[in-house]
Amino acid sequence: MAHTITTDEIVAAALGLLEAKSVLGSRVWRDAESSFIGGVGDEVTVTLPTVVEAKLKDDGKNIDYSDLNEQTFKVKLTDHAYNAIKLNERQMNFDIRNFGAQVLTPQASGVAKHCEKAVTGILNKAIEGATEEITKDAPLAALAKVSAEMTAREIDEDGRVLAIGPDLKEAFLALPELQNAAFAGDANVIQNGSLGRVLGFEVVVSPFVKGGAVAFTREAVALAVRAPAAPEGASGASNTHNGFALTTVRQYVVDQLSHVNVVQTFVGATALDTNRMVPLKIATGGGGGDTRKSKA
Repeated sequence: MAHTITTDEIVAAALGLLEAKSVLGSRVWRDAESSFIGGVGDEVTVTLPTVVEAKLKDDGKNIDYSDLNEQTFKVKLTDHAYNAIKLNERQMNFDIRNFGAQVLTPQASGVAKHCEKAVTGILNKAIEGATEEITKDAPLAALAKVSAEMTAREIDEDGRVLAIGPDLKEAFLALPELQNAAFAGDANVIQNGSLGRVLGFEVVVSPFVKGGAVAFTREAVALAVRAPAAPEGASGASNTHNGFALTTVRQYVVDQLSHVNVVQTFVGATALDTNRMVPLKIATGGGGGDTRKSKA
């Protein structure tokens, strides 16, 4: 007897896979909504909580009240990311575990790639306008300077991320600080795009970051994800999980005598707080040196 997988099970599994496959998308501010009525070109509102400064109590005086004002930003949905796969009868009889491994994983990976490109579009624009530089032969010198600058801006030490591309990956992999962590069996090293922590920054690699690096915290960039409403006349579900949103649709296409599984969502990104972002461009002629000479 065939195992029947519900669309609710499919969208839940796909959302978990989408989160697992996202590198930069998992490290920025995310805002998700399911059953979205709209499309590419629409602007959606993203809310970012603010810090309310504490005040000092003066003896004999009434206290002052503060307003709890949340910041709102408009994000334009620029992409309709989807993946559609035809399924044969054998695949239709998978249980949810095998269906997730053989069908949903490649589909979620494709959608995650579009989320990554939306975020790196913001980061690459910042790199293009960067005034600070990073060299391949001594990347820690630039990172130490960035760390001091972010502290001067009163940005918390927790949650700092350094996004780099393939052109800087070799330089960071050769750092003794990362090599020692890998040899020591640090489970956080080289997982989900992360190379480990250096000078308080989690160093993550994305193939879509070009020409430099960006230090940031999650409040610097917003990723808006809107899952369209499930269509009528087909088996579908739309849901959110941990800042991501997806819609899945399963349907039998009569004229092709095949089953189809679709995952889709609308994606957009924008800069929220450029004070929480420090871009670095690769110095001209700054490559080719022995990165192992870098010292913390």
